[in-house]
Amino acid sequence: MDTDSLAAGPAERFLRRVLLLDIVFEFVIAAALLAAFRPVAGWLDVREPLVLAGGVVFAVAGLLIWVLVRGPQSERRMMALAGANVAGGLAGWFVLMAAWGHFEGEGRWLLGFTADSALLIGVAEFLALRRRAGA
Repeated sequence: MDTDSLAAGPAERFLRRVLLLDIVFEFVIAAALLAAFRPVAGWLDVREPLVLAGGVVFAVAGLLIWVLVRGPQSERRMMALAGANVAGGLAGWFVLMAAWGHFEGEGRWLLGFTADSALLIGVAEFLALRRRAGA
């Protein structure tokens, strides 16, 4: 943690912690997809390049959030990030429900976990932003 975050108030520290959690989430999902792309492709009944692309997308998202955390966090960017997490989580659940029969149990678990995590992180980001605005 840098010295700026130590001097920040509780609302700002909470926001930074949620953002760090988001970074960890993005990199964990990226690592899982990239390291196990063959079995994941089988679980989700998709081609391997799609899983690899998904891993790259999560890795890039983690890097972008890390860059965001390092600089000043504008309200607009933070709202977009929170909205992207909520939208991604909802999209994940839509896909899961629409194609339930196409996924193996492991794929259902992975997609459900990822969707739930994205939703929770997005809601936490919205709450942290609201808390920071009220501080």
